[in-house]
Amino acid sequence: MKLLSETLTDPECKIYKLGLTANSSTSDFEHFISTLSTNHSLREVELDLSSNELGDSGVKLLSEALRKIKCKIQRLILESVGLRAAGVVDLASALSTNRSLTELFLTENELGDSGVKLVSEALRNPACKIQKLSLDSVDITAAGVVDLTSALSTNRSLTELDLAYNELGDSGMKRLSKALRKRDCKIQKIRLQSVGLTAAGVVDLTSALSTNRSLIELDLADNELGDSGVKLVSEALRNPACKIQKLQLMGNQFSSDGKKQLKSLERTRPGLRVIF
Repeated sequence: MKLLSETLTDPECKIYKLGLTANSSTSDFEHFISTLSTNHSLREVELDLSSNELGDSGVKLLSEALRKIKCKIQRLILESVGLRAAGVVDLASALSTNRSLTELFLTENELGDSGVKLVSEALRNPACKIQKLSLDSVDITAAGVVDLTSALSTNRSLTELDLAYNELGDSGMKRLSKALRKRDCKIQKIRLQSVGLTAAGVVDLTSALSTNRSLIELDLADNELGDSGVKLVSEALRNPACKIQKLQLMGNQFSSDGKKQLKSLERTRPGLRVIF
């Protein structure tokens, strides 16, 4: 990492695009992070630090670089790096000022509702440019959805959101659906795999599907919709106003009647792909 950093600081280095998966500690990539703020040729940088023991202190160091105007990171993957809510304070501050970062993956960290609240505050800042955000398996509950949905109603850049494997439940889905119904919500793809959704929660979701003008991909795999939930989803997708093009429903344990409804839905909606 140190040698790479020294090379990138050379004025003759013309590297334009850099992808990096670092299997290292915080001290190992400290020089590299500094380089991202000084190199003049880099325009596209993907930094994958997944499964490294960065912890809150490592993310704080990274956040300092992200706050610098010349930092070129566009895609940042911090999956399972030991990040907690305390470390999100620094990261959220960087998201409010960084002009290049468009994709952020925080999968499998212990953010909790308090950490998600901080991320949501950053998303509400007009300066935040995040377009794709993964909060898969970060311990969000229905309470944490309140802050997130507030951000979805005001953010103008976020188009892809992953909330899979969080305990949202029907109450969390109700709050999320309220945000999706708002005209200013720009979400195009949302992943809600295994979030504890039942047919009761689908009522609110289908109401949103009938009014939302941007959502084209919806993943509801591994929930408990059953035949009644599938029926509600099918009715919503038959509404000409619904824009969904891809729907995933694997693992919802509906009967042959439910499957017939879905097959019928594909015939009535040309271009629609339903995976079950």
